[in-house]
Parts: sequence; structure tokens; C-alpha cells
Amino acid sequence: SHFKIPHFSFVSGEMASPTSWFLLMRAKGKTEEALRGFNFPHLSLIRPAAIVNRKNDYRLGEAIVGKIPFIPKIECRDIAVAMRIEAELQHSQPHNLKNIVFHNSDLHYLVKNGKYPEKLSDK
Repeated sequence: SHFKIPHFSFVSGEMASPTSWFLLMRAKGKTEEALRGFNFPHLSLIRPAAIVNRKNDYRLGEAIVGKIPFIPKIECRDIAVAMRIEAELQHSQPHNLKNIVFHNSDLHYLVKNGKYPEKLSDK
């Protein structure tokens, strides 16, 4: 890498895929692909599920989804907390994976435990 950026985090989406039929998820998937191509020493792809309690950014769909009990979700604040914890971990004890995808359950684990989940992957 010709960048002097040791760690880059990107908030993507649970269903991100460069081949998705849904424009937003296709755009996020293509962005993830492009970011992998930059060859950062560490790349964190943050893939939250339904985001609830966004301040100053009300979204009707998310408000409805937030009321459905069995749909995976995460508080907007918890995404930020998980990203801070993960950035601090990457600085103090870099993970052996170069690129890591943090799924919704991984984000909850980071917030609750303050450490990397046991099984992380780059997919």
C-alpha cells in the first residue's frame, strides 16, 4: 500500500453485495470491493443489521423494523462504540486478519466484551 493509513473502517450494510439487485446494497458491495483493492494494512467492513435510534435522521422503514422483535437490529450508538473499541484494538493489538467483516453479532460482542469476537472472517 502506498497509503500511510494503518486502519480504515467503512460502515456498509448487512446485505452488501456487488451483485445485489438493490442499488444501495450493490453500491456498498462495490465500495467494499474497491476498498479491498487499496490494500490497507487493516480494513474493517462494518455490516450492521437494521439500525435503530438514529439521532437527527428519522427513517420510517427503520422505525417500523425496530418494532419487530425477531429482526436483527443494533442501536446507532452501539455501532459507534463498537467502531471505537475495534479501532483501539487494531492500534494496540492488531488482528491477524488483514480485512475483517464485522457482522451485527460481532458489533454487539465488541460493545459487550471490549474484545475481538472469537471467530472473525473476511467475508
